[in-house]
Amino acid sequence: FMVAKLPVTQMLWRALMRSQPWSVDGSYLPVTGVSWYDCVQFCNKLSKKEGLPLAYSIDHQDPPTVTWDHKATGFRLLTEAEWEYAARAGEDHVYSGGNELDMVGWAASNSRDQLQSAGRKRANAWGIQDMSGLVVEWVWDRGGRYPSRPQTDPTGMKKGMTRVGRGGSWMRPPENAAVTDRQGEWPTKTPEDWGFRIGRYVRST
Repeated sequence: FMVAKLPVTQMLWRALMRSQPWSVDGSYLPVTGVSWYDCVQFCNKLSKKEGLPLAYSIDHQDPPTVTWDHKATGFRLLTEAEWEYAARAGEDHVYSGGNELDMVGWAASNSRDQLQSAGRKRANAWGIQDMSGLVVEWVWDRGGRYPSRPQTDPTGMKKGMTRVGRGGSWMRPPENAAVTDRQGEWPTKTPEDWGFRIGRYVRST
């Protein structure tokens, strides 16, 4: 699978969605103030624009039911397992790219209480940036405990009300930026420090 180097920026969101859900404006700032449902709709719209098969089927209920086509090569949210795999980048650090947060990410300890532009911190070993701190990133999985047995490429619980966010943010303490930290939130909520990152399969699976 492929992973975006940066979280989705305001510039890309505005060009595609023609809306502005955030309160602080800046082309290279990451998108914030979006719900999980907003994110999957963005993914489908970008897939359609690029001529790729849609990853998600979204009905018209309130809230909608979202079904993921695991064979589709269109844009989508990462699974929790994919997110952590990409954040670790084959290394064993506390944060994505290193053990010193100031080098690799933004948290409450160094952000001066301001949202920062994406791409300003050191990348991890695979060239991916901002997976620790900056914004909490919505992922596909529903909230819940990890299974007790080892899993291969898990996609999360089948049922559950919340969705998971990973990576911490500029508003949260450094411990939330660790590659192991997990947050949970209702998918209809639009937290001011939550954004997202996109990925896609390189080929059908």
